[in-house]
Parts: sequence; structure tokens; C-alpha cells
Amino acid sequence: MGDSASQTSFDDYAKRLREHHERLRASGEPLFVGGDGEDEGESVVMSREAYEDLYELIDLPEILDAIKRSEAEIDAGLGMSPDEVRERLLSKFRPNRSA
Repeated sequence: MGDSASQTSFDDYAKRLREHHERLRASGEPLFVGGDGEDEGESVVMSREAYEDLYELIDLPEILDAIKRSEAEIDAGLGMSPDEVRERLLSKFRPNRSA
């Protein structure tokens, strides 16, 4: 998910807590924290400002309404399988190979 600069182990995070938090505040980017040897972190740490920005984004009424409509469509059996979604996206965005 993130690059090596945005990932760390729990041990490193604990040892360099202040340094990590200063970088979070300065960059606004999240930090993925996980066990030693994991490819991606189990936890995400972000600055308060980044959290508030994210919260405002997902708390928009139109986003919540869209999620509710989507859930109702799925409950009514109107959704698509992952394979159908994949095929639709590939047919729409796949480069034209006949050129």
C-alpha cells in the first residue's frame, strides 16, 4: 500500500514515536504500522488534521445517501458480481488492440 517511508514495524514506531509523529504532521500522509516482516501495516496512524479531512469527506450527506442506495440495490439483488464488474471495467478501459 504505502512505500517504505510510510511503513514501519511496531518496534520501530515505539522507539521513534516522536519522530514519526513529527513526520505525520509535516507530511499529512498516513503511516502504516505492522509486525516485523509484514508487507503492509496492520494499523494506520495519521495526523488529526488528516483524520478530520477524511472524516469530513466520508460524512458528506451525498456519500452517505449513495451508500444507502447501493446497499438497498444489493439487498434487492440488483448488484453485480466481482467478475461482472471486472469485465465491464476491462471492456471500457482496455486499450483497443486492433489498432
